[in-house]
Amino acid sequence: MPKSSHNTSNPSINYFFILIVLFGFNSCKKGSISSTGKQPVKTGTSVIITGNVLAGNQNPVAVYWKDGVIHRLVTDTTGTSTATGIAINDTDVYICGNVNGYATYWKNGIATIVANGASATAITVNGNDVYVAGNRFINGNQVAAYWKNNTLFSIGDTTEMSTPSSILVNGSDVYVAGHDFSLPKNFYSLALWKNGVKSVISSINVIGYATNDLAIDSNKIYITGDLGYATSLHTQAILWENATPLYLTYIPTTGTSGTNAIVVNNGNIYVAGYSNNMAAYWTVNGTSFTEHDLTSPSLLYFATAIAFNGADMYISGNQESLNLSTPYENAVYWKNGTIVNLAPNGSTTGIGVVKY
Repeated sequence: MPKSSHNTSNPSINYFFILIVLFGFNSCKKGSISSTGKQPVKTGTSVIITGNVLAGNQNPVAVYWKDGVIHRLVTDTTGTSTATGIAINDTDVYICGNVNGYATYWKNGIATIVANGASATAITVNGNDVYVAGNRFINGNQVAAYWKNNTLFSIGDTTEMSTPSSILVNGSDVYVAGHDFSLPKNFYSLALWKNGVKSVISSINVIGYATNDLAIDSNKIYITGDLGYATSLHTQAILWENATPLYLTYIPTTGTSGTNAIVVNNGNIYVAGYSNNMAAYWTVNGTSFTEHDLTSPSLLYFATAIAFNGADMYISGNQESLNLSTPYENAVYWKNGTIVNLAPNGSTTGIGVVKY
C-alpha cells in the first residue's frame, strides 16, 4: 500500500487543522481580544509627575514622569518649554505649561494652544470644561487672567504686576489665588479672585509675598504661601484659612520656610513645602499643626506638590545645590516618606494619581 494513502483522502480536514493552529497561536499573543470580544480593561493606578529637564543646550523642556518613566511633551529643544501644573479628570491627564511664549495645555500628551504672549501657571478641569490660569503681558506688566475652554477672562489690574498660582472650580464659582505687587505703593498683596472679583486677603510692605496653592473644603478656603521679611531676609510658611493666617513655623527671624501645595484627604489637611533646607509637610488640625521633615538639613530639598492614593502619600520635590558656584537641580518624589530619584538636571512642578 502506498505510504501517502492515509493522509490525503480529505484535504478539508488539513485546512481545518491549520485554522485551529493559527487561532491558538494568535490567542496567546499579548493584547489580544478576549473570548468576549472586548479588550481587557486596565486596572490599577499610575503616578504622574510634571516638571522640566534641561536639554543639551541648557534649554528647559516640558516633561512628565509616569510611574517613574520620563515622557517629553515637546521634542524640539531649540526653543524653551515648561510644564507648570497638572489636573486629573477620570483617567485623562491635563498638563499646563508654556512653549516659546504660548500658554499651552496638553490632554493625554496632545497639545492645545491657549494664547500667544501669555504664560500658564495652573490648570483645573470641571466636567468637560478646562480652566487655565496664567499671565498676559501688557505694557511690560504680568497681568493675571484665566481661560475657560480658551476663552479669556481678564482679572488682573493692568497697572500692577499680578501672578495667579492656582485655580479651582467649586460649584458654579471659579476661584483664582495669586499675588500682586503695586509699583506705586511698593506693596505686595495676597489676592483671591472669585468669578473675577478681587479680594485682598493680606497686604504688607515686605520683600516677598507668595501664594502657591488653593483648596476648598466645607466652605473653608485654604491658601498656602510664604512671607519674606526685609529686615532679616528670612521667609515664613503660612496657611490661610478664610483669610486668617496660620504660621507653620514659629520664629520668622531665623531660617527659611514656605508652603507650595495643599490637599484635603478624608477631611485631613496636608500642606507640603520646605523648612530650613528640608523638604517637609505639615498636618494641620484647626490652629494646631505638626511638621514632618522628609530630608536632613545637610542637603537642600523642596516639596512642590502632594497627592494621595488611598493611604499612600506622594510628594514631588527638587534637590538643589547648597553651593552657588556649582548650581544643580534634581527631580525627586517621595512615596510614604521614601525618596525616589527621577532625573538629574530636572525639576518637578506637580503630581497626580490616575485610577483605572
